[in-house]
Amino acid sequence: MIRISSRQVMVIWFTLILILLGGTVIQSWQLLEWLVTQSRNSNEQSVRLTTTLQELGERNTDLERSARQYLLVRQDAFRASFDATLNQSADLMRQLEAYEDIPLRPLLEEWHSATRELVTNLENSGAESTPLIMQTQFSRLTDLYNRIRQTCQQWADAHNQRQLTELEGKQVRLKLQFLFALVVSTVAAIILGWWLIRPLRQMEQAITLMGRGYLDNKVSVHGPADMQRLGTRLEWLRQRLASLENDRKTVFRHISQELKMPIIAVREACTLFAENTTPANQESILDILRHNADILMKQLDGLTRITTQVFEARRQQRQQVSLSQFLRLAVDAQSEQSQSKNIKIRIEAPEAHVPLDTENVGAILAALLQNAIAFSPQDGEITLSATSDEDKLRLECQDQGTGITPEDAEHIFDPFYQSAFQTADEHQGSGVGLTIVRELTCIMGGNVQYINNGAGACFCVDLPHEN
Repeated sequence: MIRISSRQVMVIWFTLILILLGGTVIQSWQLLEWLVTQSRNSNEQSVRLTTTLQELGERNTDLERSARQYLLVRQDAFRASFDATLNQSADLMRQLEAYEDIPLRPLLEEWHSATRELVTNLENSGAESTPLIMQTQFSRLTDLYNRIRQTCQQWADAHNQRQLTELEGKQVRLKLQFLFALVVSTVAAIILGWWLIRPLRQMEQAITLMGRGYLDNKVSVHGPADMQRLGTRLEWLRQRLASLENDRKTVFRHISQELKMPIIAVREACTLFAENTTPANQESILDILRHNADILMKQLDGLTRITTQVFEARRQQRQQVSLSQFLRLAVDAQSEQSQSKNIKIRIEAPEAHVPLDTENVGAILAALLQNAIAFSPQDGEITLSATSDEDKLRLECQDQGTGITPEDAEHIFDPFYQSAFQTADEHQGSGVGLTIVRELTCIMGGNVQYINNGAGACFCVDLPHEN
């Protein structure tokens, strides 16, 4: 499935708007260019056509005047003037023939025929009827000129009307394109705003609920890929806060349960001390007070350890270390406790370098080894092994103790929980070691589990290389 981020959406949106508005601007510019070109061409053509028609009218007048003068005086100069004027008129007619769009061909052919008849009559002049015939032919030329002029005017009007109609059509298309760009831009802006504002509102609502302590509602953010990633982070934060809240309640519940019995014992001892004042009773009562005071201090120390180590564990710092050497250092740190019970700790790890948060993983190994040493028999053996693949690191700690019952297995990671099978040195433990292991493992994105393999207790910790 293709996921698009908000930045990509913004780029696509602005590109779309740029294309639409840019296309409209280009169309407007092309329309303006077309209008300017058409206006210039029409003006030039109108000027040329008007000039030609005006000169043609003048040549017709000159032609009639020179012909009458020749008929009147019969001089060659007037005949030459008539021929020159006729040639000029023919040139003007050829100019009109160049306007193929104007339906002038029949009129021009008729004009040429009329001028040929005029020349013939002029050469054969001498009869009394010649002036009357010439008058008729000149009237015919004048009529042809007027018809040519009218035809050109009609053509010019029709041409202007066609240009105006075409311009109005282009204007309508430009308006429609502009309205289309405006509608598409508005719709795109609404969709974009809804697509971006909705996940922001969802995250705001989720943050508000978490701030008010409602941690049961799953954070679900829909929208761009980066907004979904933020939603995933918020969901991870919600789960973490919910887990911390549950742990807080569990710790307080266990604290209240663990502290309740020593406090009751202290109160009863104080009552006995007030009622029995004999030296023998006082010594026994003082022993009870000292014992329960030690228990209370142990519980407080355990609570302090949980709070301190879990808080500091959030500042993770990874570095490449040799796995086998790192396990040897963890074992050497517990050498005094293991030697007191003559316990041998065997290490099984490859000679490989892996990225580790040495402080947190070291605290996990220390808690596992302390727990294994406490519940291992004299002269026993503990196996500490590690394996690593592309995804995760696995740590296993196996002892030869009595193991853990199914009833205890459900609570061994709870704070201050003591197994039903106590050892001789049980007074040294506070019941928070495995709780710290669970908290540190969870912070690093891993998990810890107890494996019942029938040979003592085995704890397995899986830690991802990236979290």
